[in-house]
Amino acid sequence: MQSPKQTVGPQHGNLGRPSATVESRPTQELAGPKSPRVFARLTPHNAAAWTSFRTVVDAIKRDPTQLEHHRHFLYYDEPGIPLSSLLAPQRSTSLQVSGDEVELTTSTSSDDQHTQPPPQDEIVYNGHYLLSLDIPPFQPELGWRIGTGRWSSGSLTGGVDLLLNRPPLLMGVRGRHASLVFHKNSGILTLEVFHTDASVMLDMCTIVRSDGARGLSRPVSFIQIGDLLYKFTYSNWSAEEELAFQKQKVAYFQGKLGVAAPLESTSATPSLNAMVIGNWNLHRTVGGGAFGVVNAASRHGGKLQIVAFKEIVRRNAHSSNIVDSEVQAASILKAAAEKHEYKEFILRLEDVIYERGSRIFDYSGPERVYLLYSPLARGTFGSHLISNPKVIPMSTRISLLADVVKGLICLHDIGWIHRDIKPDNLAVVTMGPPRAVILDVGHACYSGLDPEKPLESNEGIEAKPGTVGTPLYLAPEMEWHNGRYGPAVDIYSLGLVAYQLFVGPHPLHHCKKNPWLMTNTNHAEVKDELNRWNNMLRDLNAKGSDHIENLIANMLSWNKDSRCSARQALKHPSLMQDLEPDSKRAKV
Repeated sequence: MQSPKQTVGPQHGNLGRPSATVESRPTQELAGPKSPRVFARLTPHNAAAWTSFRTVVDAIKRDPTQLEHHRHFLYYDEPGIPLSSLLAPQRSTSLQVSGDEVELTTSTSSDDQHTQPPPQDEIVYNGHYLLSLDIPPFQPELGWRIGTGRWSSGSLTGGVDLLLNRPPLLMGVRGRHASLVFHKNSGILTLEVFHTDASVMLDMCTIVRSDGARGLSRPVSFIQIGDLLYKFTYSNWSAEEELAFQKQKVAYFQGKLGVAAPLESTSATPSLNAMVIGNWNLHRTVGGGAFGVVNAASRHGGKLQIVAFKEIVRRNAHSSNIVDSEVQAASILKAAAEKHEYKEFILRLEDVIYERGSRIFDYSGPERVYLLYSPLARGTFGSHLISNPKVIPMSTRISLLADVVKGLICLHDIGWIHRDIKPDNLAVVTMGPPRAVILDVGHACYSGLDPEKPLESNEGIEAKPGTVGTPLYLAPEMEWHNGRYGPAVDIYSLGLVAYQLFVGPHPLHHCKKNPWLMTNTNHAEVKDELNRWNNMLRDLNAKGSDHIENLIANMLSWNKDSRCSARQALKHPSLMQDLEPDSKRAKV
């Protein structure tokens, strides 16, 4: 018995050898016998989809000079086989969606615009559409476009890459119906719909253009376009194969898409072993601490959203109080900042998931609590900038600093003080275009103070040295017993971060503890350090009033009443270059 002949468009002569160009772009052709590295497949899953797939294969076989572009994305076996042999194992397909088991049927709806379901003894081809970075779509930035094609303008591609069928078999599919396109920041493949009235379903959920991109972040999904149902499957690779693909993907993003490499934490190919919690797919671990682990996560079933997924286990009253305090502070901040112009520059609590479904801890045993924060960052100032800031363009550092200043404006305007501004609590969301946010509000407190007015003697938060913040980033007034402080402490701390970004190592790096902590015996030491401090500020100011060093000197003033406010800092000439409308900046 003759074995089936496996056919891939760009490799086999029986489909005809592609000509040199398609619409002024060279048609992709693989060199030698090497097969493309296929990272995903779209396989027909009902009678209408199999029959439509056959019409495309037949069209290519009839005239090898036609559909030169589309054959690259087809794989099929020869000879053809009865349709019934492909449908038999698919009559009832179980699919897990949001924790509920649903059943996908392979029946085909029809109306006066659609073709009636084909007879099941019809001969079709077993095969699929393939996605490979070795065979990029015609316009990589638009992704792999799907549909029947629009041919009236004489286009040789019809504006699509995955051609679903040929006339007169329409099956409710539009010329350009949908697209599979990479999300630029996360590297997750998404499904986008081109029309508001087009029929597209992802895992039994209808989506239209206004819904935005939907992430394909699970190893298997079902996509229905018009009457055509497909099974979308990612390749199940070894660790070595996945590493090679990720290297290829970085090159594809930088070369074909002209953007930075995607987030490593979310770019990995979805795995069968990946953890799913509710509607969220967990990706790699991105951080952690004494009280929790943080993973990258992406939403499944709704508009694509990328978050930091923080897991905390509450075991007793102490750990339960820690969870409650963080949730309460983050929730209050979110509500207070909701209408502020700069709310996007503060980490935002999106949701809280309790393993046992209740906010109240019942002490019946350990319980996981998941806190979802957005946006997901690439790293912190500490990991991405401080170690070697001079390799980062000056304009990028200016933009990132300005974003943090905007975050402080938001916090201070709604009456809050962060109290722990430092490199590890400032996140880099993207480097191009630059975007930063303020992290970790665990030490934040409400003051109700006007950030534009100096403190009166009886105003502010009472200082309690050694109880809050990071010692070498604490403002002097936070280290004075019986002292009081306000929003200016955040300005001082950010001034130290700015010093590291633009001048050099932390100016107090030689100190083992904060030199401003006043005791009964160290007055002389504090005085000596203050003299060195004032000399440093004088050197910074010598650069001129429009230089970043001048702003840093102002922020680091030992006298809290002499420091600028966050709004005043944003208007400094050195930051004015970043005052273009935020609508032009990157959004995640």
